[in-house]
Amino acid sequence: KGIEMEKKSDKSKDDLVLLVTLAGLAISAMKKHPNKNKIDVTYDLSVALPVATITPQTAQEFIERYMNHHTVKFHHPSGREVVVNIQVEFCKCLPEGAAGSWGIVYDEKGKTIKRKVETTEGKTTEIDFVDKTILSFDIGAGTTEEVVSHGVSFKHKMSRGLPYGVKETLLDIIKVWNLNNKQKTIDSIAEFNAIYLDSEHPRHIRLKEASRGALLGLANRIATD
Repeated sequence: KGIEMEKKSDKSKDDLVLLVTLAGLAISAMKKHPNKNKIDVTYDLSVALPVATITPQTAQEFIERYMNHHTVKFHHPSGREVVVNIQVEFCKCLPEGAAGSWGIVYDEKGKTIKRKVETTEGKTTEIDFVDKTILSFDIGAGTTEEVVSHGVSFKHKMSRGLPYGVKETLLDIIKVWNLNNKQKTIDSIAEFNAIYLDSEHPRHIRLKEASRGALLGLANRIATD
């Protein structure tokens, strides 16, 4: 099953978020150095908190949990032990969903992206989104973020977070599926995703059809709440 936080937990203080992130960074380092038993790595991080809970104080507290030195040890069944020393040199915390505006306004080298658009007169012109108002959505497992930014400048008072995401809807779909398919049950959201996203899977088409109504209902709820 997927690893998720408890309902109503505080992401800025929950140990699970930190532990999973550090484990992921350590695994990334081990893949790059598969034969080393002691690995030293440095990272710059960008992390995020839900719109409904982020404040300057919680953002700073979240950053401080990641900064500086961490040690992760992997104990292999063979008895081999790998020690990964992680040094976080820089960390920035953004509202969930806000990071997407950077990819709209700037390219990977930090240059402003110019986009061609057709005007009402039928002419083509170039514009950028440096000074445009942008609405971004981040639909997660347990929350949905509606983020307003002016360019890449986050507008907190105009943004909001909804206390639900896709998890409960997917669990409802799985429950109904399992009632109707007792010989081919789906046992986790991870398995649901594997089937739903793989067009070659033998149950893909049936699962998409079975999910359609519930997912459209969720989309309508997000759009109208």
